[in-house]
Amino acid sequence: MLFLIFTACFGTKSTEVCHQARDDFYEYFQSLKEDVDYKSCSTSEECDGGYCNDICGISCFSLTANTANYDLIYDQLRQFADENCKACIGYEYEIYPEPETEPAWCEEGECQ
Repeated sequence: MLFLIFTACFGTKSTEVCHQARDDFYEYFQSLKEDVDYKSCSTSEECDGGYCNDICGISCFSLTANTANYDLIYDQLRQFADENCKACIGYEYEIYPEPETEPAWCEEGECQ
């Protein structure tokens, strides 16, 4: 009985820690988007993204950006997740279906 109570409490704390890590992840992502001109383009060939990735307890995180900054942003997000999202490893999160999207394109100077 004591083991079940401990397990339930530990699981709840782990869930809360993961939720906080995800909130921090989104906040970090917003700051990256503000710091980097990540969507500018002149042709559709300059755009990449729409891929679904598991990161920081998020089952389907996707990003559309210009090819010059796509890898840079994803590398920084992965590094942040490696350092701050350990509570989400193995976390039973809701699975978001991979969106059915067209390849990224450039419209009015921004990758879509």
